[in-house]
Amino acid sequence: MDESPIDYSAITPRDLRALALENYQAGKIDQDTYITLSEELPTHAVDAQGQLMDLSQVTDETGFNFHDFYRNQLEIAMSLGDTSRANVLRAVMAFIEV
Repeated sequence: MDESPIDYSAITPRDLRALALENYQAGKIDQDTYITLSEELPTHAVDAQGQLMDLSQVTDETGFNFHDFYRNQLEIAMSLGDTSRANVLRAVMAFIEV
């Protein structure tokens, strides 16, 4: 098996879902983390600076910067005081930053 690091700043949604499933089945991540990593991207999202991001062009085959996306979502959840969402996103970041 290839053990080279995965570039989460340019991974396709399809590849991310496959990695999430593999790690969930292996018991390396919990169900909430798996569900979050497997979610369809919204067509639009807000980054931590309040800028609207158009994600409508991202397809299953499009490389996407999930590292920055989830880091921004974590910052937003923490600033809103959404502890449960922040905890899930911390687990997502721990998975991505391995």
